Amino acid sequence: YAEEFLMEMNLLSERALRERFAGLIGKRCAVIGKNYSALDCARLCRRLNLEVTLIVDGPDSDLSIHSADWEQGREEGIKILAMTQATEIMGSDGFQVGGIKCASLDYADPHSTGQWELLPVPETDQVIDTDVVIIAQGHRKNTALPRAIPDLRSNANGTIWFAQKQMTSLAHVMVAGDAATGVSTVVHALASGKWIAQTVDNYLTQG
Repeated sequence: YAEEFLMEMNLLSERALRERFAGLIGKRCAVIGKNYSALDCARLCRRLNLEVTLIVDGPDSDLSIHSADWEQGREEGIKILAMTQATEIMGSDGFQVGGIKCASLDYADPHSTGQWELLPVPETDQVIDTDVVIIAQGHRKNTALPRAIPDLRSNANGTIWFAQKQMTSLAHVMVAGDAATGVSTVVHALASGKWIAQTVDNYLTQG
C-alpha cells in the first residue's frame, strides 16, 4: 500500500539504501490510483530506475492532482494508463507478483436512464508485466468501529463526529486525521496528529 511504501522510503533516507530496497522488489512497478500518494509512489519508483505504469480508473480530467505535477510525472518517464481498471493481481510460479490484469473503461448508459457511468469495455483485457503493485486508492470508512464501540457517534460519511477541541461523543476521547476529516494526504494527517497532541496536552494540563 502507498502509505507503507512511502514510509519505508522516508526511513531509508540515503539513496544507496533506497536502491538496495528497490532491488528487492524487482524492476517493474504498477501503481493503482489517481491522487498525490499514487503520483509520489510512481515518481519515487522512477528515481530508483524502476519501469513504472500508473493505472488510473478514469479520464485525465478526473485526477485530484495539479496538472503541472502530473506533467512532471510524465516527463520523468511514468507510463500513464487512463480510463483503465485493474481487475486482478496475477501471481507467478514463485508466489510473487507476475502481472496485473486490466480492462479499458468507457462511459455507457446500460439502462437508458440518462445516468452515464464508467464501465469496463468487453474484450479489452490486457496483462501488464510487473514485479510489484502499489495500491494508492480504495480508502473507505471503518465499519467495524460503530459495532465495536456503539457509543462512539459517527457521521453519515463514516467519519467520527466531534465537537469543540475534537472531542468525540465519548468522554475524554478526541479524534484526528482521516478519521475526523475523511481521506486526505499524509501531510494533512501528520499535521493533524501534531495539532491533536498539543490539544490533548492543553486539555490535560489546563482542563
